[in-house]
Amino acid sequence: MDEYLARRAGSGSSIACTPSGVLFAWAPCCTSSCGHRIPTIVPREWTRERRSIFWTDVGLAASIALMGTLVGFREFALVQLP
Repeated sequence: MDEYLARRAGSGSSIACTPSGVLFAWAPCCTSSCGHRIPTIVPREWTRERRSIFWTDVGLAASIALMGTLVGFREFALVQLP
């Protein structure tokens, strides 16, 4: 146990690099921000849901473009990404 703790303390790894950190931190973020934004994940018969996903994506792209032109894309990314 002492070897494990000494190796872990010296490596500088955080919770995000452990399997549970990936499972509970990175995976939900990636799934909700990227995975649910693709209209092809729902069946073709669900036209209302597909249309809703599409127009939400259009709104997100328009708001990002508007904020990028108003305050600058670099500044916008610095505020939103961390």
